[in-house]
Amino acid sequence: GIEGALNARNEGAPIIMAAANHLGGSRYLVVSNDIKDPKDLVGKKLAITEDPENDPEWIKWASKLGIPVEKDKYQIIKMSQKDCPMALKSGQISAFSCCDPFASQCEYQGLGRVVAVGWGGTIDETKEKNDHKHGWGMCCIYAMNENFKKEHPEVAKRLLVAHAMSIKYLYDHPYNAAMMFADGFGTAPEVGLMTIYMKTIAEGRTLTWEFNQENIDNFVKQYDEYKIDKKFRPKTDKLGEFVNLNFVKESGIESFSDFTKEDKIDEKFPIGISFKDWLKKAKEIDGIKNEVGNNIKIPEVYKEQK
Repeated sequence: GIEGALNARNEGAPIIMAAANHLGGSRYLVVSNDIKDPKDLVGKKLAITEDPENDPEWIKWASKLGIPVEKDKYQIIKMSQKDCPMALKSGQISAFSCCDPFASQCEYQGLGRVVAVGWGGTIDETKEKNDHKHGWGMCCIYAMNENFKKEHPEVAKRLLVAHAMSIKYLYDHPYNAAMMFADGFGTAPEVGLMTIYMKTIAEGRTLTWEFNQENIDNFVKQYDEYKIDKKFRPKTDKLGEFVNLNFVKESGIESFSDFTKEDKIDEKFPIGISFKDWLKKAKEIDGIKNEVGNNIKIPEVYKEQK
């Protein structure tokens, strides 16, 4: 996560952002099945940010859903994302905010439903969704110890190449990658498939090793947009030291757009392809002959780009 890493840099940790991992970074607001209208959340137990009035994501969601922003309108509790789906099912909470796979898990298992999606920064709607160089903010990053990079420059470059190769595999073999993801998170194969589809198709090509200054600027811009108090913002005093815009090129890794062109990603899995067609092609590539994922329906709210 870029916020934690950036704050650590400002506290003296020798950490740098060596490459991107997930631009934008969709997050979700999931509600229990007994919440028929967002206004029913008022007064209920929510596992969300502790300071909603100073969180751009929550402010956007509250505005869109027509519910109060103020924390005193809810019972806010702290809970790990992995525990939230079962807490939602058992009635301990009425809503929670999360990344995937936990939102997809709730949708797939019928534990709750997604009512809002956040994109981790400003999206320039005049740009194509697969133009990752414009519009997106930052979510998750490839962080590295600056001292390690200085002391072992060639190994550092090789690690960055390995990171890029992992992302390439995910695009080239999405079914196998989804199974690895599901296994790593201990969730259902179908949830893994939903997550990979979101990150590579529905959102756009948000999983990438490439980033630029505009992505960083958009990450900061969202806090300016809502006039968030300085004490609740990521500490940007050492942002210039933290961000390494040149390391990817120095490592000899090709541009992400060259990769998608040369590996024919846009031809095999074009932006906008339906989940059904994506899954069929993904299974063909990896020689899979089973029914896993054939019953999945992607919620419409997942597809919103605002």
